[in-house]
Amino acid sequence: MDPKFAQDFDKNSSQGLNADAAAKRRRTKGEATEGSYICGCGKIYLSYPALYTHIKTKHDGVTPSGTTQPQTNSKSGRGRPKKGESGSKAKEEDDKEGQNENSDNQLAYGALLNYLKILEMEYKYDDQPGDTGSIVVTSPEDTFDLVQKFPVDVLRPHEFLPVLQELDIIQKSGRIFEEEIDEMSGLKKTPINRIFAIFIFLIGRHVKERFYRELVFFLMMYRRALNEIGWRIVENIRRSFGGDVNLRKDLEFCTVNNGEYIPEASNEFITEKWPQYIPQYALKGFKVLGGDIESTKNAVFLTQHFCNWLSLQGYTDSYLSINEDGTS
Repeated sequence: MDPKFAQDFDKNSSQGLNADAAAKRRRTKGEATEGSYICGCGKIYLSYPALYTHIKTKHDGVTPSGTTQPQTNSKSGRGRPKKGESGSKAKEEDDKEGQNENSDNQLAYGALLNYLKILEMEYKYDDQPGDTGSIVVTSPEDTFDLVQKFPVDVLRPHEFLPVLQELDIIQKSGRIFEEEIDEMSGLKKTPINRIFAIFIFLIGRHVKERFYRELVFFLMMYRRALNEIGWRIVENIRRSFGGDVNLRKDLEFCTVNNGEYIPEASNEFITEKWPQYIPQYALKGFKVLGGDIESTKNAVFLTQHFCNWLSLQGYTDSYLSINEDGTS
């Protein structure tokens, strides 16, 4: 377990979180990584298109003095080896890129699983016959069919069917198919419904069945919020940058959009939507999530770790952090 992560968790837990303290601060992932695209005004971005858009909209297309960008090409734009570059050298670079990607995947899993272990210290499912108490899977006997155990009894069909269908496809194939990359943004084009299914497939295998129900419920509430407020968020962002605001609002947001804007909904989801949603459901057997302050705090941290997993997986170029003073 990451000691620093545990310290940060304890620090925030000791302070307590109400609706205002649940606010998140959106930051570009480049703020914490090397090889960032840095504007002369101090803004930091993960990709060249993001830096280019910033300069075009905020500096009238004039690059400020001091603007820097990585000297090496990103993996999404590497292209063919330079003339004279040996095949072995090209292979070495490809292998290195693959190792970096695997490292990102391990980091994404590690941070979230560490959080689940911390949850396990406070919540034990031991109030029913057969419960072993823990949240995290510790043996092969604890695994189960993710589709069959999907909490359909808690949710309404329109809130989960698209995700359940995607999950069924993934579970039957036993793998995640190659995901297309957008050349301009460098982000995966994967639709949000499929992203939720991928997350459930990857993380659901590491948790016990009772917590799995709560985790899926949380994700479907986030999905519900995205479908309700997603188009408005995108429209506001594009309008602020002078972009195209002719959006297909007649289509479900999570069906036609990728994960780029998921973190943008986190504040409103936690502070407004989550308290509205909870009373509408019979959450029998839930111990981690609910409508009280402690449960809302858990929803805050789940939101943070889910969005940061999205960032590490290349679905968005943003990650979330909770400010010490509870402001966004």
